[in-house]
Amino acid sequence: MRPARTTLRSHDGWATRAAGVFLRLYLEALTGHRPVHALRAVCTPDAHRQLVLDVEEQRGAPGTVRVASLRVASPTPSVIEAVVMLHRAGRVWAMTLRLERPAETWLCTHLQSLRPGGPPKPDTH
Repeated sequence: MRPARTTLRSHDGWATRAAGVFLRLYLEALTGHRPVHALRAVCTPDAHRQLVLDVEEQRGAPGTVRVASLRVASPTPSVIEAVVMLHRAGRVWAMTLRLERPAETWLCTHLQSLRPGGPPKPDTH
């Protein structure tokens, strides 16, 4: 199932747009509409490993993933931090992410989910 379209708003419109672009890619991978390996170019190895864990855990889950809320902060022009609340089939979970812009494109350097059904898995660092 396709992820639901969501309008993302914030006082930092550019930061929200950048976070929204990554979030859409994440949701497409989570729902099987984009191969997980396609996000390697926009993630550090640690963030990509977390993405793979999220996709494996959600594989075959029923229902559409919906974005309940997105909160974005930009401590510097080259850093975006976001907290996302997601829900699917009555389950709710939170995700934090950090995007950094070392060059021309944004790179996800941190991704962590508090998954439905239990506490987060231990960090791999």
